[in-house]
Parts: sequence; structure tokens; C-alpha cells
Amino acid sequence: MARAKTDAPAALAEEFHRLAHELRLAYPSVRSLLVTAARAGEGTTTVAVNLARALAAQQPGRVLVVDANLRAPTLHRRFDVPLAGGLAGWNGNGDTPWQPTALGANLFVLTAGEHADDPRIRPLGFLAALVERLRGEFAFVVWDAPAVTLDPDALELATLVDGVLVVVEPYRTSAHSLSLTRDQLIRVKAFVVGAVMNRSGSSQ
Repeated sequence: MARAKTDAPAALAEEFHRLAHELRLAYPSVRSLLVTAARAGEGTTTVAVNLARALAAQQPGRVLVVDANLRAPTLHRRFDVPLAGGLAGWNGNGDTPWQPTALGANLFVLTAGEHADDPRIRPLGFLAALVERLRGEFAFVVWDAPAVTLDPDALELATLVDGVLVVVEPYRTSAHSLSLTRDQLIRVKAFVVGAVMNRSGSSQ
């Protein structure tokens, strides 16, 4: 069984438990959530992992965190599991050669997997089936995605999941990039549940 290399400090973990509780209360129908940002390096993986941990601790159903950043995957290193056999292996058929890895009580991870040439979730037409399949197999799915302004996969996924959570880093996220992110999500009619302030000691 894989384990994360480090756990969140108690105060930080409590913040994510509060965030998970508020999400479940405010949006009970949201069971697949895309975590993205306005630009790279703003902490989407940290938010996705800790939110998934909090959700797994609060409900009896299984929770899956998916590494949807095929260009710069990180979850395999965060949990010290093999990169191979992950999301890039999705082919739209029942014989897809990947399997989520158990991390602990109710918590699972699906890595980005290895790709040969084009680092995208291929083919995009199968994404809806993939999202629905995972939503059917897990009580909650957290998608760790790249910035919607940088990767077409993220924007495509934003239209298919139940909700989108935007990570914002104070003093780093520019008003222009945040506005562009908002406009793109509105354009594809994604359902934005809110934003979380990373590296600030507070979330909302």
C-alpha cells in the first residue's frame, strides 16, 4: 500500500477538512471535482491531494484523486507509486490497462501514466465516458489538472465534471490571468464551485 511522503500539518489538515465539509454541504450533487488554476505552479496538486484526503476521512465511500496533468505529472512522486499504468493508458474500452492504487482507508490514486508522443488524454472523445466511469466506481473523484489557460485537456474536463475549484496564490496570481481563467470557464459553461487561497493560511 502506497503512502504519501509527507502529511499536512494539523492546522492545514483542519482547513481542508473544513473545505471538504463545506463542499459536501453546499453542493451535495458534486461528486467529481476538477482542481485547476490560472497558471502553473500555484499548488493545484497540494490542494487536490489534501482535499481528497479530507473527503476520504469524512465519508464511507471510496475517494479517487486523478493526475490529469500528463505534461507535468506529480502524483506518482507525491505518493511514491509507479507512473506507468495510469491515465494515459485510457483507450475507451473495457480492457484499459490501468488500475487505481490504494493509498489507505477509502483513498485511491490514478497516476498520469506514460505517454508515447502526444501528452494529452487521447482521444478527447472518450473523456466523457472516462469521467462517468470513474464517477460510477468512486463516491468522489478529485481531478488534479493543469491550468485551464495552458492545457486543452483541463478545459475539456471542466465541461464534464460536476464542479471546478480554482486555486489562487496571493501575490502571485495576476488579475489578468485570473480574469482569463474565469472567462474561459464561463465560455464552456463549467460549474465553478469556488476558489481556494493556497499558501495563505485561509480558504474560501
